[in-house]
Amino acid sequence: MAEDMTGEPGDDVSTRIDARPIREASTDTNWDHAIALRDQLTWHVRKTLEHEHIQALVFESAKGNYPPWVKLEAWLPDSDGGRGRERVELLVVVDVRPYHRHTLVTNVQVTRGARSIRIEERTEFPSAEIASWTRYAVGLGGKPASYHPLLDALMALIPGRRRNPIERAYRTGFWSSITGPLGVGSLLLVVIPLVVFDEAQGSALSLFLLGGIGVVATAALVARRKHAVFVPSQSVISPRDLGLVDSWHAAIAELGREYEEVKARLVACVTAEHVPGLSFGMETYGYRTPNGFEQRERLVVTKGQSIVQVHIYRFSDDLFVGWHAYLNWSQWAETVAVSSKTSLAQQVEFRELRQGYYVPNQFDLIDLNSLSELVHRRLERELKFIMKEKEIDQEVDFKVIRGDRDTALDKARHADPGTGRRGWRYISTQPT
Repeated sequence: MAEDMTGEPGDDVSTRIDARPIREASTDTNWDHAIALRDQLTWHVRKTLEHEHIQALVFESAKGNYPPWVKLEAWLPDSDGGRGRERVELLVVVDVRPYHRHTLVTNVQVTRGARSIRIEERTEFPSAEIASWTRYAVGLGGKPASYHPLLDALMALIPGRRRNPIERAYRTGFWSSITGPLGVGSLLLVVIPLVVFDEAQGSALSLFLLGGIGVVATAALVARRKHAVFVPSQSVISPRDLGLVDSWHAAIAELGREYEEVKARLVACVTAEHVPGLSFGMETYGYRTPNGFEQRERLVVTKGQSIVQVHIYRFSDDLFVGWHAYLNWSQWAETVAVSSKTSLAQQVEFRELRQGYYVPNQFDLIDLNSLSELVHRRLERELKFIMKEKEIDQEVDFKVIRGDRDTALDKARHADPGTGRRGWRYISTQPT
């Protein structure tokens, strides 16, 4: 429930400080930029294959999957003319590195049979490079120019060399930290007594002053120093790890003949009469089949950790209508500090946002119950109206298939992905 911000008469709400523990959400985050870059790379992969007259499987990670990726799979004919096939795979993962000189990095891996090559943390990956990697994957070119493992290994041995260093603004400078001032002060405490007093007295006094005053000064500064945490804005599309709770479906005869019209009406009825806190959107989901890969469009209704997916598909003259209600077991979570900046006055930790673990509770389940009932009621009302209008004489069972409530909140069914920062891995989202 939204907090009442009206205040007392005469109170200027605009001057208030919003100190609620809520991270800012945005559609212009590093993760959104990563998805946009992934989409560009996907386009270049497909255009390269089209130019080379090759049909292959190219598919992307589903919405809510971080880091985003695109994958190419192909079975190339045997070069010896036999019936065997060389299986190849190209995987491109776009990851984010906030606070670094380059906020987006690209990781690429090609596997051809038992051989595999890969590059990691590339800060620049132009369209010519993705075309080169695509051609190499399908056997139409040599190894890409950006693949030079020996040089990368030698450069990694150079002390202090980093391909993508943390920006200076997010690091502690010598004079802005406590080390610089105390170091200079300690030096003066040693030199001055040696100049004023004789060597023996000066040395003893210097050590006393250096130790005593240094400890007191350090303790005083550290005790007064403020500690702050900085995190970037989080994308409005949360990470997803879905657990099915309830569902409903029906196949209605003859409505498939007017699929486009009926689908538009059903989508309009679900998204009409906007309810605060709800979001609606059409999403395309790809999934693997025994003989390929398919994509289908679905309407997704979201409220917090509650997600209802509405499916409307044509099967000959029939129309399939159904929905699935899920609880989301994932959220944006802060990592350990990537860097820190220390001054005499304060210390600031800089943390990333990654996919984290969320344990739904009874209130999330209540929200999901309400959301699924809202969607179901609107679909039922519109379907009955359409069937009456089209004079379709069919008994449709509108009873919802309920899932076990205890199982829906069972933590053992969902693993904690952690919030580690380094490394990348291919995350395969199963059909949900």
